[in-house]
Amino acid sequence: MRSKRKWMAVAGLAAIVLTVVGGPPASAATGASTGTGTGTAVSGRDPSRTGTLGVTFGMPQDFLHGGPYSSSGTVYNTPMFRANVNDMPAFFDNYVEELADAGVDFVAPVLRGFTPGSVVPDGGGDPRLLGELVAAIKRRGVGDRLKIAAFDDTPASLTDAKNRAKHHTGGYDPPFDLGDTDGTGEGGYEYYWDRNLREFLAQVPDDMRYKMDGRPVVYEWSMNQPFITNPGNGNESRLLRYARQQAKTEFGTDLFYNLDQSWFTQDPSVVAQADGINNWFGVPAGRSLVTYQPIADDKVLTFPAGWTNPSTGLGDYGSTLHQTSTAGATVSYPFYGTGIDYLAETGPGLGTADVYLDNQPAAHVTLGTGTGVQVQQAVFSKTGLTDDLHTIKVVATGGTVNVDGFRVASPHTAATSGKSYGVATPGFNVVNATTNMVEDPRHGQALADNLEATVNAGANATLVEGFTDAEENALLARAAEGTYDQRHVDFPNQMIDGLRRYATDPFPATMTVEAESADAVTGATPGNDGTYRTGDLDVTRQASGWSVTQIQPNEALTWQAVGMEGTVDLSAKVAAPAGTTLRFTVDGVAGPLVTVPPTASTTVAGGEFVLVARSSHVVTVQFPGGQASFDSWSETQRTPPPPPPPPAGKSGQLVGYEGLCADLTGTARVGAALALNKCDGAATQQFTLGTDGTLWNGGFCADGGGNTMTRPVTLATCDGSDRQKFTVGANGNVVNVAAPSCLTDDHKVLTDGSAVRMYPCNGGDIGQQWLVPDGTSPQIKPQPAGPAGPITGVGGMCVGVTGDTATDAAGVALQKCDSGKPTQKWVPAADKSLWVAGKCATLWNGFVANSARVTLDSCDGSTAQQWTVNSFGGLVNGKSATCLLTPGNSTTDGTELQVYPCNSGATGQHWALPAATVPSGWNTVTSKSSGKCVTARTGTDGTAVQQAACNSTTTQQWQFQSLGNGVDRINSHLDATRSWDVLDRSTADAAPIQLWVATSTPGTNQQWTPVFETTNTYHFINKNSGKCLEVPGGSTADNVQLQQRTCDGSTRQSFSLTAA
Repeated sequence: MRSKRKWMAVAGLAAIVLTVVGGPPASAATGASTGTGTGTAVSGRDPSRTGTLGVTFGMPQDFLHGGPYSSSGTVYNTPMFRANVNDMPAFFDNYVEELADAGVDFVAPVLRGFTPGSVVPDGGGDPRLLGELVAAIKRRGVGDRLKIAAFDDTPASLTDAKNRAKHHTGGYDPPFDLGDTDGTGEGGYEYYWDRNLREFLAQVPDDMRYKMDGRPVVYEWSMNQPFITNPGNGNESRLLRYARQQAKTEFGTDLFYNLDQSWFTQDPSVVAQADGINNWFGVPAGRSLVTYQPIADDKVLTFPAGWTNPSTGLGDYGSTLHQTSTAGATVSYPFYGTGIDYLAETGPGLGTADVYLDNQPAAHVTLGTGTGVQVQQAVFSKTGLTDDLHTIKVVATGGTVNVDGFRVASPHTAATSGKSYGVATPGFNVVNATTNMVEDPRHGQALADNLEATVNAGANATLVEGFTDAEENALLARAAEGTYDQRHVDFPNQMIDGLRRYATDPFPATMTVEAESADAVTGATPGNDGTYRTGDLDVTRQASGWSVTQIQPNEALTWQAVGMEGTVDLSAKVAAPAGTTLRFTVDGVAGPLVTVPPTASTTVAGGEFVLVARSSHVVTVQFPGGQASFDSWSETQRTPPPPPPPPAGKSGQLVGYEGLCADLTGTARVGAALALNKCDGAATQQFTLGTDGTLWNGGFCADGGGNTMTRPVTLATCDGSDRQKFTVGANGNVVNVAAPSCLTDDHKVLTDGSAVRMYPCNGGDIGQQWLVPDGTSPQIKPQPAGPAGPITGVGGMCVGVTGDTATDAAGVALQKCDSGKPTQKWVPAADKSLWVAGKCATLWNGFVANSARVTLDSCDGSTAQQWTVNSFGGLVNGKSATCLLTPGNSTTDGTELQVYPCNSGATGQHWALPAATVPSGWNTVTSKSSGKCVTARTGTDGTAVQQAACNSTTTQQWQFQSLGNGVDRINSHLDATRSWDVLDRSTADAAPIQLWVATSTPGTNQQWTPVFETTNTYHFINKNSGKCLEVPGGSTADNVQLQQRTCDGSTRQSFSLTAA
């Protein structure tokens, strides 16, 4: 772009009315408008996720100097900006602009301390440089949305800084002694506070600090050997408490510590001094997501001899615990905090322990209970302690005693517990003779995947390594021009654009893009005389930043992936002599040709463009005629993108297995996955089956994945391809056109969130049968498979249908039993509906009044079609909560049935459902929600009936002994005289199930009705209570005792039988 004449600005010229060559005035320019909009919809932040996004920001010497970039391997990620260490304002102005362009909420400079009196910068992480960062943020005007955290590089800020000051060598030998507080040996708090964090607080004003829980955030890196010695015995806690107090005294603020997980293992006392936790990252995964809990468990506690670490799999904290049967065995835990809980398992046969607090007896606890095993139970609690060092000790006194962990309270833990923190990378590459750490950036996809797994997985804050990390090839800043093999990016802004997609405001209503940041330039003369970047783009530093200068006729600057949406106005800030023209082109759609008035600097309108929602765009600014100095271009959203119209077709819910609806995981966006949820009419459950075969939701199309036969189904930008087209078979199969695969409920799991996948078509698979939107074929949901049989009532009469024809609104009536009538063959379904001949028994028009009729209707899963069996055999309607009744207890043939308040004395309310035929012999009983087997560990009275991992032993084998009338006694193979029993004949929810001796005519609390759901799958209703056997809360832990609870049709009440 070199020329003999350098056009910078023309001073003193008055503004001239802008004209558009060959078009309307610029204020009304619409040359680029289209009816449907342009752009490529992209994956990005789920709008329902509100966690913040930040980046680390190293300040190594090679980066400050603009190179050469040093590494123990090959540096691919050379940055675009050619920094000059003698111009720190320019360095920070550029990178603040890049940070703002990325849309991050906070930047975490990597701090490594400084030597008092040294020249700034002192090494590669001098906190005294933060004043320059603050000033640049203010100059850019983004202080309201870009905040500053601290990332303390502990090996460097402690060990290297100490060795530079004390031994004049630097490096990590000798290590830093955390037990040396005053620096008389190889430690000293001054390196942590005076030379580092104090300077962070001094340089960064309070209103510019990134805060959580109202406190400035400090990320702390590793406390591992060989950099640090003596981190334990409370030394980490004392260091953090010291800095907290100093911050309060000098700056009036507390600190929010997010600690690397190594801090917890090195000094367990730190758990309540922390406010968050990060697990940094490994390769090739490049990400982590962890949740902070102030709990010291057996991963960090020290257990003396006599304790063992069994693998119980019961749901203990961290899935592990320690236990002992040695009387007198102890475990102690020193902690800083104001309260403490001792967490343990409780259950039958467990022992006792004494608890001491600060060497004083505090409690005698009994872990043994009469109920099933319970995990993470606080068996001892103490609050109101002084916020200081305390010690809790547990001493086993008898039986088997366990310790799951100790939960510590501090003044902050109520606000910080349970929050999750993500760490992500865009890629990583350090390969040398001793190291081989590689995470393939995969053309930007690694960053997207890692942010999906952190930001969109619900992280409260996600920190991405490393905005300026060229030496480890984890650079997020703009890369220099070059091929992918040279730079590991496809274009300079690729990582910044990828970050912006997951920012809290990924598609801002207003945005300015600097001209010097262009991904590519065409039509330029070779070389440049600027200092901003290599290549052919001339860039000159000016008071307001940088400008691209010496632009020649037909020169064009292009940005490859700019995020914008809606109807936008584009404009350019330029200076030019007479005769200069420019034109915006977005996604190949050209805007009007605009004549730039001769002026020192002006903003010219470049046209209106209509863009699709949440989309990425190729933007080109071309200068067909004249010369110019180009400062920046801007986007202003005139109107948000309208909801994309659905295709022609039928709209409604896509209803799958057992009445659950296809739904989205989050909002409609590229990458949102389909899953089954309870039908609730939400927008995410409204699909349009287009006449073109597309399955549309919220502006995007379901993508079947082409030839990939077992992939999750996700939304994608509608592109008309066969992989986004489906046909509907007569049996309700939804078949992808691109491959012989069908829309499938993954494993037919009756729980919210069950994935919808593409799977090879199997016409008999009920997980592939769908009721498509608006009644499109198939017209009704397939009737569940048997057992089909009579419902019998008063006088041995059967329930049938008036006129013996199953049509909508036909009355349900009492009839003489006739095994040849299809309308007397009823099928109870798992969703509590009663089917006959393809219709369901329904409360007529949903009326709940006493004596309301019961009729047939198309099956829809509504509460008016739900019926449950109560303790006396009544059929209770889910909407009215009243019972099916033969009026006047009549036995007259043809008497139509009604509902009426339940009354055990009314013989016209007593019914027997079709008997479910269960497999003969001994069977295992497996929970549909957990996949665990129903278990009794002994055959003695009072043994808990639990779930546990399936093991094919007799502890998990059961016999269904028929007692007649569809009722069974369920016997244990350990002792066939012991059967399932509801404790104390309770009729309450959550009453536990145990084994108890049974006679030939057992009590009704030992009688169970198996209700058929699908092949070899049932729910079990207790005769005494009318309630269903359930895995409490749908737990997946072993040794959870089963209970009874009001029947609700969930998978936690659903069990499959397999012959033993």
